[in-house]
Parts: sequence; structure tokens; C-alpha cells
Amino acid sequence: MKVSRHALASSSAPTLAQLAPSPVIDEELQWFFHIEDGDTSSSNYGRMLSSVTEDGEWRTLDEHAAAERKHRIVLSHLRSLPDADAGVLQCAYAPRPWPARLVKELGRLTGIVVRLSCDRATWPDERGQQLAVDAENAEKLHAMLRTGGDRDRRVLRNLRREAEIRFARAIGAYISARRARSLSRLQ
Repeated sequence: MKVSRHALASSSAPTLAQLAPSPVIDEELQWFFHIEDGDTSSSNYGRMLSSVTEDGEWRTLDEHAAAERKHRIVLSHLRSLPDADAGVLQCAYAPRPWPARLVKELGRLTGIVVRLSCDRATWPDERGQQLAVDAENAEKLHAMLRTGGDRDRRVLRNLRREAEIRFARAIGAYISARRARSLSRLQ
């Protein structure tokens, strides 16, 4: 039996568009992952908030304390997620020097698509080697965009679809983690 389009539209399952991050969540995750190499260890936290604002004003101790609190909260949300979801968010938000055309084509999904294009069987353990593999694969994807053959477009389209699904699932998990924390504070 076929399901009508109307029935699908009224389904309680959220769509990818509904699971896109709100501006608040997007900004929060971008802020958090804006650490060199995407390393979320607390030893790198000091670099996240400099002592001086972009306008040259000194930051107050209260501003530093608020940033540290915010960092701890976001980190606790991420630690409550399955590793795969936290990894997807890291791929999406950690600043990386991707080829401009690839970023223009894929936007926030660029890092996820790059990581999905990696061979799991030969994935290195060392972080520096992982970054090198990512850079190499980003260049291969960029070349596929430039050549634009049917096969290349199909591969990129399939990677993008998979990245959208994984990103939506990871954002949904993050939103649930935030909501759970908010509810637990109310009790």
C-alpha cells in the first residue's frame, strides 16, 4: 500500500530542515569548536577567549568566568552524545582550511563530506595524520567538483545526502542534550 504525500507531510518525524541548527545553537557550536585543530581538551581552552576584545578593550574577570561556564556546559552536552554524533559536530564546526569552492558548494557540511570520503580501513590513529588525510581528500573532492562528470556529481550528491542525515541526527542529539540539562536544572 502506498502512503500518500499528505500522510508523509503530517508525519511526526522531523525533517532535515526542522533539525537544522537554530542561530543560537549554530553560534554556540561554532564558538566551542573554534579551537586550533578542533581539539576540545581543557588545556586548549585558554586560547578560546583572549584577554582583549576585537575592539581592543580588556575583558573582565566576569566575562572570562562566563566563557568558562559556557565552555563547561557545551562540553558536557557533547560528552553526553554518542561519539559518532559528537564527531560529526566536530567535523561540521571545527575551522579548517577547506578549498573555497568546496565550502561554497557544501557549506557547513564540508567537513562531514570530507570525513565520509575517507577510507575507514586505513584511517590513522595520530591526529596530525588524520588532518593530512582530510586535506588530501578535500583536494580530491575539489577536483571532482572542477571536473564535474556524471559519476563525480553522483558521488558528491550521495556524500552530501549522507552528511545531511548525519548532521541532522547529531544536531537533534545535541538539542536533546541541551533540553535534558535545562529540564534537570528546573527540577
